[in-house]
Amino acid sequence: MNDLPVPEAMRIGRARLTAGLDRYASIDLPTHQEIFGPMRRMTARQLVEMAESVDLRGRGGAAFPVGRKMRAVMQTAASRKLRPVVLVNGTEGEPGSAKDKMLLLRSPYLVLGGALLTARALSAREIVIGVTGGGRVAKSIVAAAKAEPDLRKILRIVEVPDRFVSGEGGALVNAVNGKVALPPGRKRRASDMGVDQLPTYLSNAETFAQLAVLAMLGTEGYASDGTAEEPGTMLLTVGGSAGRPAVVEVPIGVPLGNVLDICEATAHKGVLVGGYHGMWLPAEIADEVPVSRAGLDAAGGALGAGIVLPLGAGTCPLGEVARIVRYLAKESSGQCGPCKLGLPGIARSMSALADGSGGMDALDAARRAVTRRASRWTGHGARDTGSAGVWCRNWSSSTTRATRCSWICRCHSGWRRRPSKRWRCAPLWPSGSARCHRPKLPRAPARRCPAPGRAPSSSSFLRESSPPGS
Repeated sequence: MNDLPVPEAMRIGRARLTAGLDRYASIDLPTHQEIFGPMRRMTARQLVEMAESVDLRGRGGAAFPVGRKMRAVMQTAASRKLRPVVLVNGTEGEPGSAKDKMLLLRSPYLVLGGALLTARALSAREIVIGVTGGGRVAKSIVAAAKAEPDLRKILRIVEVPDRFVSGEGGALVNAVNGKVALPPGRKRRASDMGVDQLPTYLSNAETFAQLAVLAMLGTEGYASDGTAEEPGTMLLTVGGSAGRPAVVEVPIGVPLGNVLDICEATAHKGVLVGGYHGMWLPAEIADEVPVSRAGLDAAGGALGAGIVLPLGAGTCPLGEVARIVRYLAKESSGQCGPCKLGLPGIARSMSALADGSGGMDALDAARRAVTRRASRWTGHGARDTGSAGVWCRNWSSSTTRATRCSWICRCHSGWRRRPSKRWRCAPLWPSGSARCHRPKLPRAPARRCPAPGRAPSSSSFLRESSPPGS
């Protein structure tokens, strides 16, 4: 993706993130200081309060509150008496997105200024920037850092493989720590344990640029654009059938039709918003939908990472869906049942439907595959189909949560109140059947469990004292 040309930068309304890009191909440090002023300094409390006052959200797709994430890093760093790390996610693994690459290539000091502002506020020991291999983005960052002594002292650049999953937060942390750039398979917050096992503030490149703009304008100036609920501006990557593909800065709340017009695009057969994990908007409503989290959610769309891909008149919507599913199946990390088994099957069904060889049978097969995988591979047992160190849904609790095997096994007679840490359940087949791995310990009186696949009745959840060794 790094070999693609840098898209044009455009705007609707006043320029903030794109200021100066209509006059300069790239902005060096003197030009940046002329446009934006010197890099700011703030305390952590001031920065968090400003971010919370405008409800600043991350721009990487999850829209997590920036202030809450900073507070989590501060609390962990204080409790463990460690200096945190600031990690900039500039990988941008999704094919439809180019806004972070555009900022790092054309206005790098806006991103670096936001990262330096955050590092100073959090008393961070290091700033790490993750980029995909290819060289152009890394060279741009290195050249920018050489002109700023404070950056040069604490900046480190890590290149990761140019894959879809490389941009996931856990995968990026693994790559920075010298591991394979894949998600860790279990939920681990970077704010608790990230780069070098230190508390880490992780956000994408645009989020750091937004922090720099917020520090420059203040809360009132920042909130002068956008809506009352979602102030500010955002960057959208418009591609697909657009006659003028570009990264467009827009005030939050502007109609999507205005964005399509400036990029010479028409929603003939619909618009994919939010990228490959987003949603389709029908052509008849796309022009009037506000570009905001609330507006797109109400219309059945998703803002995600700000990707807008209109379908042209000569494009087959079904063919595009089949192409996207094939791509996702190819790029999957293969760590769970839906990814390893479900996605390739769905991709085959969708391809057969798109080329006409499958007919309605292929469509029905795709629907059944989606439903089956989603219903059978949920909970922690879906994490790893070949490991005995995972929990599965066959262990049920009185709250019907698929978590620890704390009450009863649906596929074996006998039950325990809480097992030893050595006991594990590992799913072996997509059908959901499992084999229970337990040590040989004195067993409690056996009680016949319900038939496999049938939920236990409330009377089955009876407590018993823990066996020896539990």
